[in-house]
Amino acid sequence: MQQAFDLGLDELDEPEPHPDLTLLSEDTKLVLVAYACSMAQGVMHMEWASAELRREDRYLIWHHHEQLHVPAR
Repeated sequence: MQQAFDLGLDELDEPEPHPDLTLLSEDTKLVLVAYACSMAQGVMHMEWASAELRREDRYLIWHHHEQLHVPAR
């Protein structure tokens, strides 16, 4: 578990989901790939996860989460 990462940026204020999301079927799956990198070290940490976006409040429900191997440079 990691603490919140605050960049001091305001949250996006999007009252409605992007219109293209309505084009996706109900059984569409979401796979997220997150990474941490720097200009000096490149990719340092990488993970993937599957989640679903709850329609009523756009809250992500996580189903699986796994760290990915980052090859040595």
